[in-house]
Amino acid sequence: MFGAGKLNELHNQQLPGKKALLVISNGKSTRVNGYLDRTVKELEKAGVASVVFDKVQANPLKATAEEGAMFARENNCDFAVALGGGSVIDCTKAICLNATNPGDLWNYVFIGTGKRMVAKNNPLPFIAITTTAGTGSEVDCAGVISNPETNEKVGVGDPRLFATIAIVDPELMTSVPPMFTAYQGFDALFHSTEGCVCNKSNRNEEGVGNAIIKSGVPRAELFIVTKVWISNAGEEKVYASILESLEKLQTNYIDLLLIHQPFGDYYGTYRAMERAYREGKVRAIGVSNFYPDRFIDLQANVEVKPAVNQVETHVFNQQIVAQEYMEKYGCQIMSWGLFAEGRNDFFKNETLAEIGSGHGKSVAQVALRYLLQRGVVLIPKSTHKERMEQNLDIFDFSLNEEDMKAIEKLDTGKSLFFSHYDSQTVEFLTSLGK
Repeated sequence: MFGAGKLNELHNQQLPGKKALLVISNGKSTRVNGYLDRTVKELEKAGVASVVFDKVQANPLKATAEEGAMFARENNCDFAVALGGGSVIDCTKAICLNATNPGDLWNYVFIGTGKRMVAKNNPLPFIAITTTAGTGSEVDCAGVISNPETNEKVGVGDPRLFATIAIVDPELMTSVPPMFTAYQGFDALFHSTEGCVCNKSNRNEEGVGNAIIKSGVPRAELFIVTKVWISNAGEEKVYASILESLEKLQTNYIDLLLIHQPFGDYYGTYRAMERAYREGKVRAIGVSNFYPDRFIDLQANVEVKPAVNQVETHVFNQQIVAQEYMEKYGCQIMSWGLFAEGRNDFFKNETLAEIGSGHGKSVAQVALRYLLQRGVVLIPKSTHKERMEQNLDIFDFSLNEEDMKAIEKLDTGKSLFFSHYDSQTVEFLTSLGK
């Protein structure tokens, strides 16, 4: 639900339960600005009782999510309402997952020290009401949670964690500076667009299409990239979902469409993408997370070669060999995880800091410049204006051969997140398509 006053329509919606866990931050703004009272009244109008959990920090902790899950169970809550910014919405997702799947939250984390267990029970459904200018978290199915015990800050997600209802109401964002509203609003737009084809049950497509129209930005100036998730794999399902997404997005083409994971019926998926490409409904097609073995096999057996392969690429996992094979077969490497989500003390790395001091640049700028000079497509993500400006300010310097070789030595050749050769990871990913 997108638009001014949409919170006032909450009581008219089909809510997913009769008792809500209302999750807010441990700050004052949600109460002071009246957002909490308004939400409680909307729930009451719908005949829904609620209890408030107000302990979410700016960077939500594992212990907080687990405490919230226990609080939800003790109060017999059958759904949750996240009222706040990205941290609140992220924590709510973890709460909803843990509330119906008790025990250590890290059992259901698939990277780092996580136990990689598939959650057997459906998470609690939840409603996301953002009070900042488009966190992006209201329209995806994962949240970032910190675990001080293991010194990790990782994504906790499940394809069943899309919000049942997401409300983006500008009336709840009047305290946010306009410049951040614009920057963060587009972040939400791109998150939501990515969700459109990935999850056919996602209800955000029409809202995204309306947002594109209302933005006033010419379609030719937007570059929409989206992915097909495993649960939607297969030739007929994917083609039908592409047509449906185009209609709801109110556009007649997608700029780049990728297969998200190299599992499931990805050959059938790719055939549907080839058809859409030939019909002009998609401008370019490619893959994501395809290691060299599966990438080589796919490109050898399709008519339209993958234009892009998006893979985890950063200074600690540089994808040197993978890039060589992509270039051999005319495919462009695109990075995700450019800053390794801060792992390995990324932003304190001595090598990058020393090189940066010689150029008057930050660690992040040096890392971006390194990948840029190697021909890697960069899409750094940030919701902060100053960091966006810094990420763009990498075209007025170059790294010399000595700099490049020093950074090359940082490569471990391994993922900092997960391996597609890991049996438990593959079991989890393939289970999502069933």
